[in-house]
Amino acid sequence: MNNSISFGAKFINTAQIKKLNPQTKSYTPQDVSVIEIDPDNIQDIFALSDAARNWIYEKYASNISYTANCLFQNIMDRRSNKVFAITEQLNNLDNLNDEKLLGMANIKKTGEKSIELHYIQVKPDYPLMLGTPQTKGVGTRILDSLKLLYDKIELTAAKGSVKDFYKKNGFKISDETQNTYIWEKQ
Repeated sequence: MNNSISFGAKFINTAQIKKLNPQTKSYTPQDVSVIEIDPDNIQDIFALSDAARNWIYEKYASNISYTANCLFQNIMDRRSNKVFAITEQLNNLDNLNDEKLLGMANIKKTGEKSIELHYIQVKPDYPLMLGTPQTKGVGTRILDSLKLLYDKIELTAAKGSVKDFYKKNGFKISDETQNTYIWEKQ
């Protein structure tokens, strides 16, 4: 597997999600790339900004894009703050295409192999209002990729149904009153 891709982002791994086939109305496996955004590559930063702008009403995407912009401008510490994304792009990666982004996350390192997950955002599925999500597994694949890189992940979950998402992905409640979760490599 090629570990350097041409748009500057660092290739982390290939993952597999499920994408709805409109003709058959069934889900088929699709390979995607998990990447770490290059804070020096303005094209990567623009792609995140464009995605955040197009993912209307998704404040986490805006926060992740803001972090990427701060990293680009050297306002935040680049050694501890990182932005990751999942893209449908697998080859011919001349530029990160915002229309191919399926999810993004930003983290802050709290130790050599531990992080705090600040935000995770999956591309909104506007047809979901009609009852059928277009993709499945994007958020889980982001978490799986972070688990390959780090031994400990902590986060504060938003109120609501995301609690089940984190529990399903191996996180345990560390403080119920603060809505904090932790995952540790066994």
